[in-house]
Amino acid sequence: MSEPRGCENQLGPKIKRLSHSMGMLFRQLARDNGLDEATVISGRIMGLIYFSEKDVFQKDVEDAFHITRSSVTSAVKLMEKKGYIRREPVSGDARLKKLTLTDKGVEAHEAAVRAMRRAEELTCRGLTEGEREEFMRICDKLTQNAEESRKEVAEQ
Repeated sequence: MSEPRGCENQLGPKIKRLSHSMGMLFRQLARDNGLDEATVISGRIMGLIYFSEKDVFQKDVEDAFHITRSSVTSAVKLMEKKGYIRREPVSGDARLKKLTLTDKGVEAHEAAVRAMRRAEELTCRGLTEGEREEFMRICDKLTQNAEESRKEVAEQ
């Protein structure tokens, strides 16, 4: 499949196509690991909880992934319904509910990590370690430029 005319040398369409292709590969590999119902955002939320050294709340998810409160609420409700996470009260503030992984959530996260690593391995085949590191450095720089520019434009 080729890029639409005029998009061949534009970053946005190239990055979107790479992201889409990797997402499709990840979902296929995730299904192969028994994660038929895995979504990208639920996998990211499980990862945030899994690796966090402190309690994780919905606000932390919003901030970490730059997504709206309603999107996080929908994802958390679905993950809770499917048995991946629990919302547990925090002593001292009944309004706050920390997010914790269930055993099923831990297993799903670990299967998702295996699928993600395999998707990256397959996507990066043929690249040297130096090329991969350079690509990551360039992606970080482009992201920083875009985020700084968005702030600058908003201030105008």
